[in-house]
Amino acid sequence: MLTRARFVRLSLTLAVLATAATMRAQNGLSTSTPPPPMMAEFCKDAKSLQQQNDCMEQAATTVKREFNRFFAKLTESIKDEKAKSGLRLAQDRWSEYRDKSCAAAFDFFSSGVMRSVMERTCEIQLTRSRMKDLEVIYPKPE
Repeated sequence: MLTRARFVRLSLTLAVLATAATMRAQNGLSTSTPPPPMMAEFCKDAKSLQQQNDCMEQAATTVKREFNRFFAKLTESIKDEKAKSGLRLAQDRWSEYRDKSCAAAFDFFSSGVMRSVMERTCEIQLTRSRMKDLEVIYPKPE
């Protein structure tokens, strides 16, 4: 039997939940996964989920190619073989980190339709960040 006290508690709980949902909706927040901001950068014309997946896969491939060209130029510019070898080893370890981090992102979104897009977003974000980090650590000679 529902006592008055339980009824009041249940009513308050439902009111709080309804208020929270209303506030999320008013603030544009959702419990579903929104498309990442870089979707607009790379795939603004993609209409279907398949087009988004294909587009983000191509974008991730393009960013990785850009990084590989950047890294090749960087390693060519380093004359000290020990430093060059150390950088290559560090890059191999960083690639493992990226791959495992993005696989974890895929697993995190495994119940949603955006999982592949979010995995590619992770790859793009981490690769771009790595390039920026290396540009700071290994400035171009003037």
